[in-house]
Amino acid sequence: MLPGLGYVPFAPLPVWDATPAGTIISGSGRTYELIETDSVGTVLRRIRRFVPADPIDPRERADSVRALRRRLDSIPVARDRVQGLPSDVAAVRVPDHFPAYQAVFAAPDGFIWVRRWPTGDRSRTIFDVFDRTGHLVRVVVLPVVILIACSWDGLTAALRT
Repeated sequence: MLPGLGYVPFAPLPVWDATPAGTIISGSGRTYELIETDSVGTVLRRIRRFVPADPIDPRERADSVRALRRRLDSIPVARDRVQGLPSDVAAVRVPDHFPAYQAVFAAPDGFIWVRRWPTGDRSRTIFDVFDRTGHLVRVVVLPVVILIACSWDGLTAALRT
């Protein structure tokens, strides 16, 4: 696989996390639906939220398309010789709307935190927080950008400040 060519910018990507109960919360990112399954794959619950897909700023999307084309043009062989190149990448099909979410975190206290794509003011981080039954309990908007790979200690410390 060639770095930077596994998927197009803003592609909905699968997410998952293990819960303290030993189940898995996962989703495709294409729709706002997460599924909790047990160790044999039985669906235990579905978490859904209906929020409109936010459009990607046309300038940001155009910049991403240009960068993807430059990356494709840098391949030293013909594209048809590259094995495993996703069709969306080869055709430069970049979405015009953000995916449903970026990541999911199963907290030790049983809450499920779903990180959404920030729109408008991109200097913030948005989480939808669901309880053990899958009901939305709050939306947390942090006035800073945090890395996707955060620790729970760091996240809870940020929320206390």
